[in-house]
Amino acid sequence: MATSRPGVLPLRRLWRTELSDYPIALAWSPDGSALLALPATGDILVLTAENARILHRIPGHPGGNLTAAWTPSTPALVTGGQDGTIRLYPLEPSAQPTISTPGKGWIASLRWSPDGKHLAVAQSKTVHLLRPDLSPIHTWGPHPGTVADIAWSPDSQRLVAAAYRGPVVWNIASASPERTLDWAGSCLTVAWSPNGAIIATGDQTPTVHIWDLPSNQNLQMSGYETKVTALSWNHSSRFLATSGGSAAAVWDCSGPGPEGSEPFVLDAHVDGITCLAFQHRSNLLATGGADAMAYVWWPERHPAPLLTFPLDTEVAALAWHPGDAALALASASGEINLCRLPNESELT
Repeated sequence: MATSRPGVLPLRRLWRTELSDYPIALAWSPDGSALLALPATGDILVLTAENARILHRIPGHPGGNLTAAWTPSTPALVTGGQDGTIRLYPLEPSAQPTISTPGKGWIASLRWSPDGKHLAVAQSKTVHLLRPDLSPIHTWGPHPGTVADIAWSPDSQRLVAAAYRGPVVWNIASASPERTLDWAGSCLTVAWSPNGAIIATGDQTPTVHIWDLPSNQNLQMSGYETKVTALSWNHSSRFLATSGGSAAAVWDCSGPGPEGSEPFVLDAHVDGITCLAFQHRSNLLATGGADAMAYVWWPERHPAPLLTFPLDTEVAALAWHPGDAALALASASGEINLCRLPNESELT
């Protein structure tokens, strides 16, 4: 187990539980009452926020699980796996899942639109646009390469697909691409800013690209140690957190944008950062690393971490509670911890 960093306040653990396999993702229900824990193989668990009691145990996909998400407006989950199927599970007694096989290949990722009216599914070189009952609307593509990630615009009218040769923007009203953001490289992850003005990608090269949509300006940020696999916008769209190595770089995208500026560099991990996320309504940023450490930062105020929590092995996933007062952390061994944050007055 890693040891806490001297001089940094510890996060207080509320509870601990374990998964049977490597945790691919954690996700909170919209009301914050339950936590979805997605293992690489085996049953998918829904845990109570209060004490980690198992509310639901959902059969995993043959060959392995890859992605899952809560439905925005009803108590249900949608999952995707190596078997190429999507399963919609109503979380009600005796309810049966709806199963769909939209195309060929594994399900890389799935995302509900913010308004909950559409589900986007990345599968091989295509993206499927589905209704909430999993019936098809469009199949977008093929893209030049496998679609690595997808993200919705805040108004739910457009979706961006990250793949080889740059991101492609699709409109839900059309079967043809609305816009192609050409770049001669491979995008690994994509994030659309909350104000809808910027699309950011983390790349194989390793670089970060920022496309300012109103001005058609394309910026490239380099200097990362490794490929960039994690991005997170803060709630106001001012800050973009990125990871490509053992330090996180947080770019200020306000005013003229990050061109020619230096990012806030958050350097405490002694091995690569595996995941990061801003809070929903504040500027606290959580990072997890291969060094088995989780840190919480206030990037524009403090160059050092404010809070820390050691895990038994590499941090595989993290997720802020919808109320921002707690942070769920999962390690590669399957350990899941829920930690409480101090009051803001204790952090200043």
